[in-house]
Amino acid sequence: MTGSHATYNAGPGKTYATLTAVPWLSLAPGDVVNIFYQATPYATKIGIQAVGTAAQPIVINGVTDANCNRPIITGENAVDSTDSLAANFWAASAPTTVEPLGAIIFIWGPTQAYATSQSYITIQNIEVTGATSANTFTNHSGQQVNYAPGNGIYGVAVNHVTIQYDTVTGNDQGVFFNSQDTARTSQYVTLRGNDIYGNGIANQDELHNIYVQGVRSLYEGNYIGSELSGAQGSSLKDRSSGPVIRNNYIVATARAIDMVDSEESPTVLDDPLYDNGWVYGNVIVNNCAVGICSGDLIHWGGDSGTTANYHNGPLFFYYNTVIVENAPASSGFQFGIFDMPTSQQSVDVADNIIAFLSNGAGNTMGLGICCGTINLIDANWITSGYATGASGNTITLNKPGTVLTGANPLLNADFTLSATSGSPVLGQATLYPTSVPNAPADVTTLQPTDEYANTVIGVVPRPNDNDLGAYAAH
Repeated sequence: MTGSHATYNAGPGKTYATLTAVPWLSLAPGDVVNIFYQATPYATKIGIQAVGTAAQPIVINGVTDANCNRPIITGENAVDSTDSLAANFWAASAPTTVEPLGAIIFIWGPTQAYATSQSYITIQNIEVTGATSANTFTNHSGQQVNYAPGNGIYGVAVNHVTIQYDTVTGNDQGVFFNSQDTARTSQYVTLRGNDIYGNGIANQDELHNIYVQGVRSLYEGNYIGSELSGAQGSSLKDRSSGPVIRNNYIVATARAIDMVDSEESPTVLDDPLYDNGWVYGNVIVNNCAVGICSGDLIHWGGDSGTTANYHNGPLFFYYNTVIVENAPASSGFQFGIFDMPTSQQSVDVADNIIAFLSNGAGNTMGLGICCGTINLIDANWITSGYATGASGNTITLNKPGTVLTGANPLLNADFTLSATSGSPVLGQATLYPTSVPNAPADVTTLQPTDEYANTVIGVVPRPNDNDLGAYAAH
């Protein structure tokens, strides 16, 4: 790419032979940093204080080799960039706090106003790995120190930052953007077309593949895999207002999607879309055969204990394909799709496929865990014999729509849908949604127009909206 302001080319034979030499702290609106592939990962910690504009964004762009290998940035044995050391960047109060928290870090610098938001920045087409507490880096004082814990990409308060077409794996936590108070609030974070998987720490439930707290976060066209073996976090955790999660392929860890209350930012809490979220067009897989066996795939509401700040809903959940498969025979394990902590939460469920496949006897296959309201709207296909919820639950189940049941929805092996399959989900959908709860949302941008293809292509146009689930028949 060529920047409208300046272009920095980094890699073998380029102007900047290493990432360490790139003047990261000098990035300005319209700048592009091209990172060219090399066989050895770049072991550089990158600090970003830049502020772009909508008209002149800043782009950090990976340039692949002839075989489409992305450049890799690793936190293992990484060093700080030359300009950050010269400017004493990491010795300042805010950067010092976050220096051990990631490989790529968004943070305001010592010469900027408090809580300056790094804005209109895109990171694309790279791989980020190696930021784990088992690895060390050389800090600004020249000491070898461990990450505590390590995030592949970390930000405190950003605005219109896009992470797209990247691979983020092998970190304690994959992507983390936070909001901490009114001044330090992240807004409009977008994760698009990424492969994010295999992060986490074994037996740790507070670190996730993705963890974002902000205003109106968007996740689309990503492959979000499970965490590394033994990790207990979520595949995607979000504390945002009005989040949109669409056209992704999500494999569950402890949870597939964990959408809970904002803990620290009044700006997030005051958003008129705070009580709502949109989850549609996703393939959500809970496969017990690979060692991950989630009992509650979708968490909606809150987990902080401050119930006044919980999302109440409705959560809009539509055109998804949800698969629970290969659960072994059990003496009472209870599966639930929706977990709501109080009676105040609700979820509107429309035009989905919810399939419990190849599961052993003795398990309870339910729609809910506790404790809110599930509204089955339009039509949904659900495996026969499903329960309202787990034993002793207080789920309220309303069925204003049609519930189709059967033993198997006759999907292809990759959960796509064939027009010649005779599937009972063909032609059963009704366009949804047709309205939105608040003016800031736009119904035309929240209807199913695309579907997830694979990790190479991302999303493709959906041929119709007449079939249930994440895929229309081809």
